[in-house]
Amino acid sequence: MVKLKKNKEKDKVKHKRIIHSITGPMEKRALLWLAARMPRFINPDVLSILGFLAAVLTGVSYLLSKNNPIFLWLASLGFILNWFGDSLDGTLARYRKIERPRYGYFLDHSVDVICITIILTGLAFSGYARLELAWAVNIIYLLLTLYTSLVNFTNREFQIAFAYIGPTELRILAIVASIWVYYNDSKFIHLSFGDFTFYEALLILLIVVFLPAYLLSTINQIIRLFKEEPPPPY
Repeated sequence: MVKLKKNKEKDKVKHKRIIHSITGPMEKRALLWLAARMPRFINPDVLSILGFLAAVLTGVSYLLSKNNPIFLWLASLGFILNWFGDSLDGTLARYRKIERPRYGYFLDHSVDVICITIILTGLAFSGYARLELAWAVNIIYLLLTLYTSLVNFTNREFQIAFAYIGPTELRILAIVASIWVYYNDSKFIHLSFGDFTFYEALLILLIVVFLPAYLLSTINQIIRLFKEEPPPPY
């Protein structure tokens, strides 16, 4: 009985959501507006499934776009549906006060990791981006996911965006890249070490931005925790 009570109290412990992204304020208002108008038969789990299937749609569309660029438009639609399902599921749960903090947190991050891997793998084999660049971004995303989980454990804070770029900004950039590549898939950036497509330039930009952000954030957290928990005197 005591153990059951402790588990229930643990379930009520919530983290502080930190959303410092470009579209954050506008997106929050839009999600609350949508949550207030969702039919009762649509619940957070349905939206999570929609977000996952949309990611599969995007990944498969990227793969098929190798032979027919028209599938880039379908990939863009997948990003929009993924945003709708992935961003709205938590908002709907909080709006209806039916949150399951541990279940929702674990499900959301597990699905996110799978979704980004599916999308970037599809892009890697689409012919529009080099495999090593796509998977480098995938690895950095996994590092950032690990970082947010560790900070949530140590500080009860959940950081959604890095360098003012969050999942929604990434989806917008991907849609812009799809439209650009559909009309112009030539190598358009010429550097001394190679030519790059729009997708490849975008992936390089993400690596340059997110890798230092991950390293600096990790070092700052280590310093903060060291000050809060100094070593015992010898």
